[in-house]
Amino acid sequence: MAWQFEQGRRLTPGISRTYCYVSSVIDFRKEMKGETVLWCSLLGIPAVLLVLLLHPRIRKKILTAIFGDDDEKERLIRASQIVYNSLHTCVTVTNKATRIVNEHLNENFKEIALDESKGIKDNCEKVIIAIAKIHEITSGIDKHIRKNINQQSYEKLSLEGISLKEKSMIAKDFSEVTMGIYGSPCSSIIAVLFSKADLTSAVATITSIWEVSPIMSLRVSDLQRSSKEIVMFLFGNNSNTNVSKAVNHMQTVAEMLKTISVTYETVVLQAQVYVTLITGDPRKNY
Repeated sequence: MAWQFEQGRRLTPGISRTYCYVSSVIDFRKEMKGETVLWCSLLGIPAVLLVLLLHPRIRKKILTAIFGDDDEKERLIRASQIVYNSLHTCVTVTNKATRIVNEHLNENFKEIALDESKGIKDNCEKVIIAIAKIHEITSGIDKHIRKNINQQSYEKLSLEGISLKEKSMIAKDFSEVTMGIYGSPCSSIIAVLFSKADLTSAVATITSIWEVSPIMSLRVSDLQRSSKEIVMFLFGNNSNTNVSKAVNHMQTVAEMLKTISVTYETVVLQAQVYVTLITGDPRKNY
């Protein structure tokens, strides 16, 4: 069966199939000026090549329709990497906080490990449980400190805008007065810092999307796979619509986890600075 352009030129079956396929992907006549339409009528298949060479926007639409949007796939990979890195950061920082609390508040909390063979949700739960334990012990000590120190000194320990050096001096003085009952000379400043940061509330916000985001069911190792594999894991097929859905879900989780990991890391690094100032040991690293 032969096909015709509007101007009346008959095409061979081979050429007609090519034209039919490309025109079914996009009605490129609407995208071109009249001169190019005329060339299409006169030249047939070379006109299709002309369109692909001279009209990048049309070329992109055709290739996107056939192979998918490379930009979206790249965004999916970038967002997946952010989620992956943020999970590692959360676990690493949690273990730093654990070591600080164990050493300076005389606790014996166990460290956690990121299990890449398990789901994102499972690993987030580990972090939340570990932080909850730290928050519970530091909040308790914080209450005792507030009762046993003058209000002005407590406000200086807990408020921002006070120099690290001044806070460190208050912490050392309080430890001497209480004879180290709460732990090392760093105990008061660490307890107040971790308690006021209330990291459990920040991290627990991730639970709000557990039931609605399919991303949380992915294994951590899946985040290192190709965009096609990730979409297949999530939705069963790699259609363009599902790629877009995967990007939206992944970016939501990525933004949330990155914000949490950066906030969490900042607090723990601040605690480490206090330890260095109070102990005078710059080599101390958790």
